Amino acid sequence: RGVTVNVYNSTDRTGLAAKAGNALRRQGFQVATVDNDPLAKSILSIGDIRHGPSGLEGAILAAKRLPGARIVQDDRMDASVDIVLGNTFKTVTVPPKVAVSKTATPTPHC
Repeated sequence: RGVTVNVYNSTDRTGLAAKAGNALRRQGFQVATVDNDPLAKSILSIGDIRHGPSGLEGAILAAKRLPGARIVQDDRMDASVDIVLGNTFKTVTVPPKVAVSKTATPTPHC
């Protein structure tokens, strides 16, 4: 995937960011930082996905792992993405893979 994410915990649940970071690594994300939310915001929802202008694509990929999270653009200059876990966050989801039919063969159009 090539998306670098920072995973931050905005709750008082110890180890939440580490657990989510490990799940994201297993899904192919590059996890740079795992820590408490440096902005110290209280997030009552699933979480926030923060990104700069060049990180929108990565933020959209990350959002598929946290359905219901809010995508927030900030003014960072790189393509990194911050996943900030909120109070109602339970687990990182695995998005469904697009099924590829093995029986379907493309029909040439001449």
